[in-house]
Amino acid sequence: MGVQYKTRRVILNFLRVDLSRQSAEKLLLDLKGEPFGLDAFLQCAEENRVVPLLFWRLRQLGIASSHFPQLFQRLEAGYYQNLARNFLLKRELVGVLGAFFQEGLHVIVWKGAVFLFGTPPMESVRIMDDVDIIVREGEDEKAIEILGDLGYKKGGEGDFHFTKPDSAGFIDLQIFQPRSYRFYYPDWESFWNSCTVVQDKVPVRFPNPTDHFYQLFVHNTYHHHNFINQSLADLYDLANLIPKFRDGDEINWNRIEELARNLHLENFLCIFLYLAERRLGTPPILKTNNLAIENRIKRYLPWFEGGVSVPGWLYYALSRLLLINLGGRGFLNYFVNSYRILIKRSVLESEHSVMRSAYRIKEVEPHLVFFKIVHAFRVLLLHFLALSYFLYSRLLRLPALKKSGRLR
Repeated sequence: MGVQYKTRRVILNFLRVDLSRQSAEKLLLDLKGEPFGLDAFLQCAEENRVVPLLFWRLRQLGIASSHFPQLFQRLEAGYYQNLARNFLLKRELVGVLGAFFQEGLHVIVWKGAVFLFGTPPMESVRIMDDVDIIVREGEDEKAIEILGDLGYKKGGEGDFHFTKPDSAGFIDLQIFQPRSYRFYYPDWESFWNSCTVVQDKVPVRFPNPTDHFYQLFVHNTYHHHNFINQSLADLYDLANLIPKFRDGDEINWNRIEELARNLHLENFLCIFLYLAERRLGTPPILKTNNLAIENRIKRYLPWFEGGVSVPGWLYYALSRLLLINLGGRGFLNYFVNSYRILIKRSVLESEHSVMRSAYRIKEVEPHLVFFKIVHAFRVLLLHFLALSYFLYSRLLRLPALKKSGRLR
């Protein structure tokens, strides 16, 4: 395995929920002898968005900065910078929610923004690029009008992406509607009715623990295709929700398993839970200890853990390939999954903002059919290149697979 894989594994050891002070001190001492060096360690932490989390973890364990002053200095700077940024984001978000509340709009705090409210330590250590909220069907025009009154302007790639100048640079806010995410839930009404409401100057609505975990998982996998070299921050987000949640609420794992199966993501759910248990020390969930499932997913673990070098231009094509491969066994399943992922999801159901970004055009609608055809050829060409690369990488790893007994 390469330097990136080794560095990621060292960082994961620091983030384990069962890490003791003695183990952390030993990891720091071992870090001095690692061949990849301090700069590579910090670069990997920055790329995986866990610099604030690492500092909080070491401070929580009472580790003295004298062990590695240069490391602690850079981690501390990243932590307090992010703490200030999240404070400004939360203050701004509460103001926006207050304006919506006065107008009677139904709004739910969405995705990572939930961590800004009362879930230590995530409100201070999670890096936020933007703030996401979801509004009820038909209320988007009023919400956009209110944002305009608050000084927001349309920006970014999406139709509902808004920015506002701020002392921290720019506040980015995105509005989502249920019609854009029908694949998340079959019944959005039950989603709204099961939300948790917390009073924070204004009533703040969150998804319940089950829906929060599930939408984070689906957004990273099915929506963004973030499979290869899985972000350690994304993995920790999910792992942080497993052992406990706000007010002691429990996650309904049977419900999550059912929803994941509807999107053919049950194997990816197993991989996430397997990594959370084996790498971060969370309690075992579902079937992650089942030998048959372990044999099924272990061959793909190097792709998730940074053990395979991937060209940037093939990243999403390879992610789609893994989604197809893990969607079910057999030739029939393979072809059904190929159509579902390559044609239905990636072309027919692709958002207009994706087309505008991919082909650098302002208006898609007048020539939508033409661009859909072009996009289909592009997706299929990249898929065959990704398949060739996947097979080539597997051939290179055959000796190691045979030696470890993981060749199936």
